[in-house]
Formats: sequence, C-alpha cells, structure tokens
Amino acid sequence: MLTPSSSSHPQQRALGRTLSVLAAVFVLATGGCNVSPKPLPPTDTGFDFGKVRTHETGALGPKAIEGGPGSAGPPGALVRAFNLEIPEDPVDAVIALDGSFEIELFIIEGDEVRLQIIDGDERLLPVDVVVGPDDTAPALAVRALGHCLTLQPNAELDVAQAQTVQVQNGCSEQVTIIEPTVRRTTPGLAVGSGGSWPAQIAAGSSISVSVQFQAPAGSLEEIVFIEATAPAADRRPITVLPTP
Repeated sequence: MLTPSSSSHPQQRALGRTLSVLAAVFVLATGGCNVSPKPLPPTDTGFDFGKVRTHETGALGPKAIEGGPGSAGPPGALVRAFNLEIPEDPVDAVIALDGSFEIELFIIEGDEVRLQIIDGDERLLPVDVVVGPDDTAPALAVRALGHCLTLQPNAELDVAQAQTVQVQNGCSEQVTIIEPTVRRTTPGLAVGSGGSWPAQIAAGSSISVSVQFQAPAGSLEEIVFIEATAPAADRRPITVLPTP
C-alpha cells in the first residue's frame, strides 16, 4: 500500500480542510434549529450526577438517593430534597468529608425531585431530576418549552426581596398558563392571587404572577408551580422562601 507523504497533494489537503470547516459550520447552524425538549441543567448546582444513584433502602416505603465520593460539595453542607409529586416535608442530609451523601425520602420511579445544596446562608441553584429504576442515576427533568418560555426568577424566590415571577413568552405562538398551584397547602402562602386564569400570553409578551408567603416564624420553604398547557404541557417549580 502506498501512503502519501505529508508534502504530497497540497491542493487536496487544502480542499479537505475547507470541506471540514464547512461541515462543522453546517452542523452548528442546523443544530440551532432543533427545538425538541432538552434538559437545561443549572450551571452551579454542586452535584456530579454521574456519581449519583437511586436504590431501595430495605425499609417499607422510602428509597435512597445516594451520591458516591465526590458527588456533591462542599463537605458539611446540606442536601435538601423535595418530592415534587407529593405533599411531604423536604428531607435533608449532610455531605460527608469525601463528598458523598445519602438521603431517604418517599419516591417511586417517575417522580420528579428537587435537589439543592445549602451551605449556611449560601444556597446553590436547585436542580430537578426524575427518578429512574433502582441502581440508575436520576435524569435531569425536561421542560417542553424550555427553549422559549422563561421565568424570572427561574427557580427560587425570596419574598423578602420580590413578590412576583415574570413569565416571558419567547415562543412563536401563544402560551396558555393555568392557575398556579402550591405543592401543599401552607399557611400564609398564596400564588397567582388577583390574576385571571387561564392566562393567554401572546408571542413576545409576558405576565407577572404574584407570590406571597407571610408565614409563622419557623415555617419551611415551599414549592409553587407555574404550569403551561399549550402549545405543550410544561410545569415549572419555584422554591419560595418565607419572610423572616
């Protein structure tokens, strides 16, 4: 077999490089047109989900979400977990010195769970995952309108600082939002008061959703849902922190 030397056929090599560049540009351009639902993980959650698994605990009911060494940080911080499907208290676990953790809560396959690392007064961005079969990693939750429907704030609201969530429709068609709900009935927590539901948000427009949480001292944070039904079903959880 004859192998061309590095100095042979310079015109062919130049043409090959040109075609490679054009192919890469084409892939990038066409990739931008793909608007199928994709999970959009927050950039700073503190988790490495490649080292996280869900498994049976042996007890009746709860399962464990377990992170191996190096799966979360910083050590000593809390991992807080909310099952978004049932009205149970959140569950906390402490991150060990090696970056591992284990947290038990009532979950079944298909449940969506919000996980968040809390280190003193610092709260990393929460991340929503869907529980898979035992001994598999949970998958990042998919938002059907994640490419065009945006919330501000998009994950957590401290009502001592703001009391509205702005919902912006960047989609090419009208979005329908039904009346916002609370994960569980909580004294002093109300969402969507004064609004007209369902709300129709025209393309390029936005609405403000009111959130109030004037709860008794010591009340837990809670989750509210802002949910679209058209042009696709899309539920967004917002963690609400009560006033002091």
